Amino acid sequence: MTKEQLKTYLNITENQYLGIDVIHGNVQLIDIKKIPKGFNPNVSGYLDLDSITHVSKGFSPTVGGSLHLRNVTKLPKGFNPTVGGYLYLDSVTEIPKEFNPIVGDDLYLRSVVRLAEGFSPVLGGSLHLDNTTKISKGFSPTVGIDLNLDSITKSQRDLIQLLVVVCTYLK
Repeated sequence: MTKEQLKTYLNITENQYLGIDVIHGNVQLIDIKKIPKGFNPNVSGYLDLDSITHVSKGFSPTVGGSLHLRNVTKLPKGFNPTVGGYLYLDSVTEIPKEFNPIVGDDLYLRSVVRLAEGFSPVLGGSLHLDNTTKISKGFSPTVGIDLNLDSITKSQRDLIQLLVVVCTYLK
């Protein structure tokens, strides 16, 4: 799909395409395979891009609801969306060092095995790292609800829980 085809399909202006003006409501693009260059929307509702597998450099949308990127496997440098709801990145296997999104609810990184050094997302909900086996230096998420580290060894999990308790106490 070209830029002009996408603008026509969504009935949006150039400024909405670029993220200067808000696209009100939800944007569901479940049949799109590739995001046209320059598409960097500001969406008041959710943005569903579950059919894409690649995110281009420079794509960092602002989404009032949830951002669905369940089939993306790799994130480009500079990808740091602002998401009011959930951020679904279920198929991403590694995250770039600079990836520190702001997410109002849960962040799903279920396929990430090792975290980038300094990974410090800010979340209102839970962080789902179901397959992460090693915590890297500088890991310091701000999590509102729960930190899910199902594949971390018991000794590492105990240490992380102790640090969470200490940090909560110091606040």
